[in-house]
Amino acid sequence: MRRLKHGYTNRTVGDGARVDKTYDGPDAALRLTRERTPLTRLRGRIPVPPVLRTTARTLTLGFVPVCTDRS
Repeated sequence: MRRLKHGYTNRTVGDGARVDKTYDGPDAALRLTRERTPLTRLRGRIPVPPVLRTTARTLTLGFVPVCTDRS
């Protein structure tokens, strides 16, 4: 896993197959829930990364498949 440059408020690492976001601070659980909730509710409706795993402080996401068919 390598650190991703997008992790401004969380520790964010990825390996090309998944992304682990670790939430720190007093409001970590709230921020994790605020991100996980819409991702799980919108799954199958619009392209969002799949939630693969959730712990008390970490959200593990997959990648959104890239659509290359432009027909």
